[in-house]
Amino acid sequence: MRFAAGRPFLTALAAAVCGMSASTALADVVNGTVSGGQPVQIKNGAGAVVAELKPGPFQVVLPVGQYTAVCGNGQPASPADFLSLSGPVTVNFSCGQ
Repeated sequence: MRFAAGRPFLTALAAAVCGMSASTALADVVNGTVSGGQPVQIKNGAGAVVAELKPGPFQVVLPVGQYTAVCGNGQPASPADFLSLSGPVTVNFSCGQ
């Protein structure tokens, strides 16, 4: 009888845990370093600038998606394309010299 009485609670608890683990991340942290003495612009898939990074270490929060990095002189940064995933990501950009 005890098992049957506690079962609705366990079922509700299991459903809540499954619901939390199935949720998707909307944004996450991207960090790294910009080298080469030039700033870097981060553009989203639509081409809009979503972040401007000065030379040196950085940390930004970006929605999950694909991004392109462009140096201050208009040339693609290295690496030029990167993904913001549902977990922390480290990307080091170089604008050559």
